[in-house]
Amino acid sequence: MKLKKNGFRLINRTMPESETKILPLEQMILDLRKRSDEDWGRYAFYRDPLYGKFNPNEIKDYTNNAIQCGRKVFKDISEKNNYEDIDHLAKELKFNVIQQYMPNDGNRVIFAQYKEPDNITIYMDTIAKYNNLVKNSTSLVEKLLGDIDIYKILVSHELFHGIEFMQKQSIYTQTEKIELFKKPFSNKSKIFCLGEIAAMEFSKQLCGLNFSPYILDTILMYAYDKEAATLLYEDIMEL
Repeated sequence: MKLKKNGFRLINRTMPESETKILPLEQMILDLRKRSDEDWGRYAFYRDPLYGKFNPNEIKDYTNNAIQCGRKVFKDISEKNNYEDIDHLAKELKFNVIQQYMPNDGNRVIFAQYKEPDNITIYMDTIAKYNNLVKNSTSLVEKLLGDIDIYKILVSHELFHGIEFMQKQSIYTQTEKIELFKKPFSNKSKIFCLGEIAAMEFSKQLCGLNFSPYILDTILMYAYDKEAATLLYEDIMEL
């Protein structure tokens, strides 16, 4: 999971970032928790390099299929493995989980990342910032988020991408493609956001969440940059 700082397409931005009104975290969480799977599908496609190639019905169908893919992978994993301890699960599946304080690249906000074929890096600064954010927020924030394990959510998300790589010849998120043009030669492309949608659903199921992990894009960004998080929230709500 990585976000390029202030690197989103922003809709109807009418004021400089320095004049952006920072919204309360409680308001953003309340609103984001109400977003449906279909809403998050639109958000995911909006960030995809091929955005504009799909009509609303196609986005809806792709989103549903990617969600089912994430659930299927979780079902397969949960039937064969104990997934309560995420580090143990990663080890059982032959992945290395590396804990690093901060990424070497200071130009991006990166929460965690997967590197082929079997390395998952979790940036502990993100977890520290999240814990500090919740600790210094109101009781409503704690109530809305519940006792969630950010570390487990981040690892499980990247774990899906590792499984996706291992199953790239058969898994839906890798085999589903869009034909960009047919003449003079057929050119088909993978749809990047399908993997993100499926990874979010996999993480949601594995961590027992009652909301989409997509809301953490905004919450974790809020821990780093409140203005950027507010702009991202407004972007999502506009979509």
